[in-house]
Amino acid sequence: YFGKKVFTAQKRYREFVNVFVDKDYGSPLEDTVASTILGGIDFVDEIKDRYLNGKKVDRNLPALAELSTGPTIEEISNGVKAILEEDTALSRKASLYLCHRYSRKTLKEIGSYFGIGESAVSQASHRFKLTLDNDRKLRKKIIYISKRLNLCNV
Repeated sequence: YFGKKVFTAQKRYREFVNVFVDKDYGSPLEDTVASTILGGIDFVDEIKDRYLNGKKVDRNLPALAELSTGPTIEEISNGVKAILEEDTALSRKASLYLCHRYSRKTLKEIGSYFGIGESAVSQASHRFKLTLDNDRKLRKKIIYISKRLNLCNV
């Protein structure tokens, strides 16, 4: 980068470093993505495509979860609506539950989409889970929907 000959490279490197000696500058490490990758958006996308595509999220590797892209709230909601089109109330409850479980979005983001508060998202999701635990037919429907939408555990 600084030259092919050692002496020239050392001289140019010294000049490069001296330019920043008395100046304020940010640490390049502040721009890391998921505390693991340093580079531009194109480079990060290339790394994700090459090495992370199809990898399952592992709770022991939080950086992997941060780098992985999950389904969007809209994708889940639209997919559920397409399958449960006959029952809009059930579709909304199932969408909210599956978004909470699989979208990797915050409660605030999910709540904003559905027009409810953060705690309401958590409570509604919990109530739907209790219903699933007691309703075998509904549980089978939700499993079917999850498979159709290629949802996986986070």
